[in-house]
Amino acid sequence: HCPGLANLIGYSYFLTHFTQYTYSLLIIVIIMIALEMIIAKDLARCQELFKLYLHTALTAIVLACFFPSRGAMDRYADAPTRLKFDPDSGTAFIKQLLELRSGDPLVVDPIHLSGLAEFPSFHTAAAVIIVYACRSNLIRMAFGSAFAADMIAGTPIYGGHYLVDLISGAFLAMTFIIVWHRLNATRRSREMALKPAICFKSD
Repeated sequence: HCPGLANLIGYSYFLTHFTQYTYSLLIIVIIMIALEMIIAKDLARCQELFKLYLHTALTAIVLACFFPSRGAMDRYADAPTRLKFDPDSGTAFIKQLLELRSGDPLVVDPIHLSGLAEFPSFHTAAAVIIVYACRSNLIRMAFGSAFAADMIAGTPIYGGHYLVDLISGAFLAMTFIIVWHRLNATRRSREMALKPAICFKSD
C-alpha cells in the first residue's frame, strides 16, 4: 500500500507538501485546538484532549521500544518514488537504528535525534483522538477531521509506517477513549449517588 499511496500523493506538488506539513505540525495543531476550546469555554473537551493525548503518547513510546523497524518507505518505495519527496521522508531514523543495532559505541546528539517509533503509529492515534475530542462542535469537527485524514494519509510516507502500524495506532486510541468514557460514566454515577445524601445532610 505504501508505494501506491506515495505515488498518488507524489503526483501533486500541493498534496506532497500539505501532507508533510500536517504530519510535522501535530503538536502545534493540538495546541491550536486546545486554545480554541479554552476560548470557547469548552474546558471539559480540552481536558479530555490533553489527557488522551498524553496517555496515548506515553503508551505508544513504551510499545515502540519492543518493535523497531526500518519502515515502509525504506522497504517498499523505489528510487523514482522517493525522488518525489524529501530525501529523508520516512527514512530519517534508519541511520540511528542501524547504529543502535551495530553494537558499536554511540555518540548521542540530542539536537539531531530522530524518532524511532514505528509500531504503533502515534500520529494515527492522535488523529483519532483529535476527531473524538472535536465532536461537540461542528466547525471544530470539520477542521479536526480534515486535518486527521490528511495526517493519516501522510503517515506511511513521512513516518515510514506499515498498515499494521496505522491499525494498531487507531486501536490504541480507541482503547483509551473507551476507558476514558467508562471512567467518566463511573464518576458521574458516583456523583449522582452522593447527591441525595448531601442534600439530606444539608437539611
